[in-house]
Amino acid sequence: MSNLLPRAVDDRSESDARSTPAWNRRAVRPMSFVRSEGARIAVLDPAMRTREYARRAVRRLGHQPQAFASTAEIARCGAATASKFDMVFLAVEGDAESSLMQLKEVKALVGHWTPVLCLASRNQVPVLSDLHWNATNEVIVSPVSFVEFCCVARMFMRRFGVSVSESDPVWDCYRFSLTSDTVEVAGERVHLRAIDFDVAFELFSHAGHTLTREWLYSTVWDKREDTQSRTLDVSISRLRRVLNLEANGWDLRAVHGMGYRLDGPSGKSRAIA
Repeated sequence: MSNLLPRAVDDRSESDARSTPAWNRRAVRPMSFVRSEGARIAVLDPAMRTREYARRAVRRLGHQPQAFASTAEIARCGAATASKFDMVFLAVEGDAESSLMQLKEVKALVGHWTPVLCLASRNQVPVLSDLHWNATNEVIVSPVSFVEFCCVARMFMRRFGVSVSESDPVWDCYRFSLTSDTVEVAGERVHLRAIDFDVAFELFSHAGHTLTREWLYSTVWDKREDTQSRTLDVSISRLRRVLNLEANGWDLRAVHGMGYRLDGPSGKSRAIA
């Protein structure tokens, strides 16, 4: 189980610290509140692969995912945490009766009016679709690819007024394709590993600010990895090379005892989306 993200920026030396991608920081649920850091979205899926797809899709769309493998994990967080989720992506398992029970348990934890997107098998969809507690539930056939998860996430977020970008973000000569792990660098397509793409995406999203090692491990790897691990450093080194950062006027440097900071050419660190 993941925890709510720690602070993205170590603000001991940052007067304008923020933890939200600069290209997408608008309202979440307009009917009730505005939260600058994005919506808090629970991802509940017993299958690691599809759970990770959903978690990454939520994060790339500018919001805060928290992943769980079971309803019991959400319950262990306590009512105070569960009640703060703005929506839930729920992958149900078992027959229709057990799936229905799982959905009821989740609604009891997060609140009756919290939107829940129920991801079910093709056979489960007709049964679950006939049962509506309120207009906030939706049942669809579970996506099987990351691209499908991104499309489903966009659709559900828009339905409930959650802000999502209309296009891929661009920083200077770098265009990030959120669904393909591809960065277009001055017109040339560079395909990255998913992990490296996510590291690069967070660095560009927070250009001009220091990201702590703890936050990067929690956000990208979804775990409290030993911050002395070299995994992050290897990814950083690879990104410097394959994205040709220095040649394009971008400076990616380590900040001793804290993490990493990416600075772009003057006036070009802000995204265009």
